[in-house]
Amino acid sequence: MLLPFLDTCTRRLKTFRIHGVQWMHQPQVKAALTRLGVVLEYIGANDFPAGTGAEDPEIGAYLSLTAHWKSIHLRDCSKAGPLAVAAMSDRGTYLKRLNFEGCHQISSKDLCSILEATPNLEVLIVLNHQERMDARDPFVSAADLASLSWASQSLVQFSCRIKVPRPSADDEQEGLTSSSSLSKGSAWEQSRDLQRQVYRKLAEQKRLSHLELGVTYYRRLRASDPQFQRQCLEMTLESGLDELSCLTLLQVLNVSNMDQRIGVAELEWIDRSWPHLRRIAGVLINWVNPMPGVLEWIMDNRRDWAYSGELGRLPPAAT
Repeated sequence: MLLPFLDTCTRRLKTFRIHGVQWMHQPQVKAALTRLGVVLEYIGANDFPAGTGAEDPEIGAYLSLTAHWKSIHLRDCSKAGPLAVAAMSDRGTYLKRLNFEGCHQISSKDLCSILEATPNLEVLIVLNHQERMDARDPFVSAADLASLSWASQSLVQFSCRIKVPRPSADDEQEGLTSSSSLSKGSAWEQSRDLQRQVYRKLAEQKRLSHLELGVTYYRRLRASDPQFQRQCLEMTLESGLDELSCLTLLQVLNVSNMDQRIGVAELEWIDRSWPHLRRIAGVLINWVNPMPGVLEWIMDNRRDWAYSGELGRLPPAAT
């Protein structure tokens, strides 16, 4: 049925979508689509015969079918790995949107190699957003990100964990109270220096409107829960947050379930520096290390920043 239909089409055919990219393996179908000037631009997990269970060689083979992909959505394709990454890196010229939620075999260096090979990339999603406690998402290490050379300067959404070495709890407390621990070469100083490098790298993406570094879970997490990020950016002025002052288009910041230390000083800086910000997730609900005065400041000044799930836990606004 497909071939007779394609034979009746002309080059005026503007869009073509069929479930299962395996059809492109059929020489007659491929030839008909080529004659019509039709190229594949989107591929998702459901397009593979094995769905999310597709093996890495199979995913890589399908991604190698065309160099015109604009959107690749591999959510929950847990076996996607180096062959899929190589195919994407080799055919990344037109890519605008990538989703790797749950693709835990994709490494930090894999992610960076893709980011260095996709000059038109606008959206990178590597965090699950459906409160799946068993999800294992990739992450990028701070060292890899700091040395990255972006291929694209057009990112509007960066949704990815950044793993940052942080001192132990005891060393961190000492660092907060004693200048001696900030001596040159200390673990505390090295962490702060690396964090500042990461902020500077993120600041190169001046079109960012969504910066999502954490995942929202509306149940209470403990510091020992694997979903809680201990090795992450502090998001404090002392650690280099001010390097992000050029992200004036930012609308959404998500630092949920991270060991972040956003306090009143940071909120005041954010209010001044990011005029279009409309949502912050993870600051009001910070069970592990709540910062003093944050709740009161947001209630008094920017209650509109809170997500609906967080607003339900706030006391009524003063009248």
